[in-house]
Amino acid sequence: MFELVGFGIAILFLAVAAYFDIFNKRIVPDWLSYAFIVIALAFSLFTEGIVPLKIGVAVAVFALGYLIYRVGYVGGADVFFLSGLALLLPLMIEGTPTLIYILLISTIVMAVFLELQFFASGTAFKPRIEEKVTAAVWVAGYGVIAYMLYTLGLAELAAVAVLVGIISSVFALIKRDLSRSLITWVKPREIIEEDILAMDEMDKKIIDRLGLERLLTKEMIARLKKAKVAKVPVYGKLPPYLPFILLGVIGAFAASTVAAHHI
Repeated sequence: MFELVGFGIAILFLAVAAYFDIFNKRIVPDWLSYAFIVIALAFSLFTEGIVPLKIGVAVAVFALGYLIYRVGYVGGADVFFLSGLALLLPLMIEGTPTLIYILLISTIVMAVFLELQFFASGTAFKPRIEEKVTAAVWVAGYGVIAYMLYTLGLAELAAVAVLVGIISSVFALIKRDLSRSLITWVKPREIIEEDILAMDEMDKKIIDRLGLERLLTKEMIARLKKAKVAKVPVYGKLPPYLPFILLGVIGAFAASTVAAHHI
């Protein structure tokens, strides 16, 4: 019963956060992130008491997530919500960490979305030899894993391995061109705090002189304005991640429900 309530709270908050992420220029209100953490902690304490392992996992997720956030690979709200999910949801689903379920599902769906969006746009791509080799390695590696799983009688996991292998190999082939297709050139006054700078596309001298990093802060934006830089390349077409986390939680809930029926 409590597990169902936990998933319900998570899905409700994530649906609201995903709405802001999509329709509010990827800006999720701080109060929503803070409220989710507080409610997740209160729910965990009320239903299970103090569980050092669960609290430890949440702290570790937050610490690691913050480091990844600082180098510009996830948003601040993503870190808060993933940490809250560690408190709110069961630690394991059939022996697999729940967060692994969520991250695996969300990453796969996001990768497929990006690939479909890329091919639908008609953007040309020319994979280099190293990208072709990487794609071949992904196919071969996951092919071996799939075969091993299949021989162990784990046909469903083998099918997942094949799917991940295909998605990973396609992603490897188009990675460079896909990355460039997500870039938009904007004026400094149009930059949103926490936009991600496409550093490879910008003059390194300007980056060094202004002390710019991937994650653009208010201070960096102010420096760009003061330096009168005409336009800046940012990953403006990168889709928000919270909607994919929401799908990951829904997928984890489905897995949890199936597991409960098998007991």
